[in-house]
Amino acid sequence: MHAQHHKTQGNSLILAARPFLMAAALVILSATGLFAAQAAPAQQPAGPQYTAQQKEFMATLDKLLAEQNYPLFMQTITKADSNDMVNAALDWGKTRTLEGAGVVVPATYSALLWAIAEVDKNDATLRNTSALMAMYAILVVAADGPKCADASAPEHHMNNMLLQYQRQLDEVASLPADQKRMAIEMAVNLERRIAPKRKNDKYLCRFGNQEQADIAKKGDTAAKQPTLDYTPQFRPREQWEPEQTTKRAAFSEFLNTLLKIAPAK
Repeated sequence: MHAQHHKTQGNSLILAARPFLMAAALVILSATGLFAAQAAPAQQPAGPQYTAQQKEFMATLDKLLAEQNYPLFMQTITKADSNDMVNAALDWGKTRTLEGAGVVVPATYSALLWAIAEVDKNDATLRNTSALMAMYAILVVAADGPKCADASAPEHHMNNMLLQYQRQLDEVASLPADQKRMAIEMAVNLERRIAPKRKNDKYLCRFGNQEQADIAKKGDTAAKQPTLDYTPQFRPREQWEPEQTTKRAAFSEFLNTLLKIAPAK
């Protein structure tokens, strides 16, 4: 995963973002089904609540993802340098995640939350929400990886995520046993509830051995870099669905194993 941590410009961004972050956390918790009685459908705030600049910013993020321009997407979302843009980036990440966006979105959302938590180190809500999003993203790679014709692509993303989101896993590993069990349950339930909304994920199935081989066949050594228009191959449902079902049944055990490996604080 190529998500980078957003660097804030001080505590003022934290204070501005905090009301939204608390609301975002509650929406995500409701989406897991653990708080079904209070759950409400995840909806993007009404248009008038956004400035023209925020709307343009979020539209740009959508456009860059659709174009598979992942480097510029990362640069754009991590350069949010004002209260309004930070809130817009976080709101966009939350909304698109709950709508079933590809794995790059919850992974980036997790990184943004963690970056803000680094400024306000006393706010456990930020760290815990970031950790929940990281675990969800890891489960998405595990669940949807079997859809990829090139198995090396999701393997590559999984290895990167386990390295880049180690601090989030460490955070959960440090929790008391009952809270750790709840965090795992929340991540598993979130993946299961959002799964029907997720489509074939080009990002997840890219950057593997097959793409590198296809680029090499072009013979232009100067152009042997990932391209924006590359389309990965996907397996038919009858092939990937049984594998996904098997993996999903073991998700709680899978996360438990990861958290045992993660050093507790």
